[in-house]
Amino acid sequence: MSCVLNITQSLTNAGWVITATIASGTTLPADMFVYTNTGTTTLGTYFGLINVLDLPVVPIWTGVAIPVFGAPYVRYNTGTILVASCDNPATVISDLVANAKILSTNYQAAANSTTAYTIP
Repeated sequence: MSCVLNITQSLTNAGWVITATIASGTTLPADMFVYTNTGTTTLGTYFGLINVLDLPVVPIWTGVAIPVFGAPYVRYNTGTILVASCDNPATVISDLVANAKILSTNYQAAANSTTAYTIP
């Protein structure tokens, strides 16, 4: 099943703001964007996309403070990337799309794996 990654690019006085979300009804979890955990009610710095193996480990941030000990990162349903005005936002978007494709492939493979074991 295909996934739709919605990306918005906005120019500000400080540079570019790239905002990404996953459309509802797709196979990928919406909370796939990883941020550093500040231990407060504010998200930290955007870190990247979640790894399939980390999905059950990294908690989802809902606006409530999560203690940093044991949870240095949190997942959120929107990725917001700040890009300096001297950098090319198209490169950041291209990397984000490529990483989302890798995540989608790995997620679908992990979610639908079957292993046959021979027991003597």
